[in-house]
Amino acid sequence: MKPLLLALSLLLSLLSPLGALAQGATPAPTVPGAVLSSDYVNLVSVNNLNAITRRFYDREVPAAQFPVEEYRLTFTSQAANGHPETVVAQLFVPRPEDPAELPIYVLGAGTTGLSEQCAASQERPAVQSWGNYRAYLLTHAAQGFITIMPDYQGMNHPERIQPYYVAEMQGRVALDAARAVQDFFEQRLYRAENPVRPQPAVFIGGYSQGGTTIFGARDIQPDYAPDVPLAGLIGYGAVRDQISHMITPP
Repeated sequence: MKPLLLALSLLLSLLSPLGALAQGATPAPTVPGAVLSSDYVNLVSVNNLNAITRRFYDREVPAAQFPVEEYRLTFTSQAANGHPETVVAQLFVPRPEDPAELPIYVLGAGTTGLSEQCAASQERPAVQSWGNYRAYLLTHAAQGFITIMPDYQGMNHPERIQPYYVAEMQGRVALDAARAVQDFFEQRLYRAENPVRPQPAVFIGGYSQGGTTIFGARDIQPDYAPDVPLAGLIGYGAVRDQISHMITPP
């Protein structure tokens, strides 16, 4: 009798996960670029955007064309060992009055540090500015770009640090951020009244360490992310040779 009961209990333990899935429980997505969570932050008005622009730039720039919705996302990327990696990103979506298809702009931040508190999403410009990336991204979004800035892999994970200047890992994050924008719209995570949709055009920019990001993304895109329509790269003080950069003063 005992062997029969043991066999039945083992059978039930094997079937229970299947039952859970049948009732609607689904495993976390592991596809690179899948959005895991999306939080609406706020809507930045045209007047506020113009004020931000005047403070941020030391020259006259075009006035804001659109108000901008701000979101905080988490999405999946892929680590060097092939395992899924959770990444935090800031997303800024223009909100025009009429339907529009707009290009995607992914930004790779410069180096602020390697531990979790140094993630670009943790920047508080009013307290300590690391470049005021939020203002930069807002001003681009106000001109008609869907902008996103992901943290690098390893950030927001207290037990680890980021793989610093590892071009392939940074490139994966940038390309998966572009995929996350597409998934954000496919899942209809935006505000219902926003008529924007992404164009099949992705630009990747980066400052300093972010320059490694853009060229890493370009080099791996054909194999890692052929579905991402990479239209151009924008470098600001881009670092391409890490050895030279480390041994040469700025």
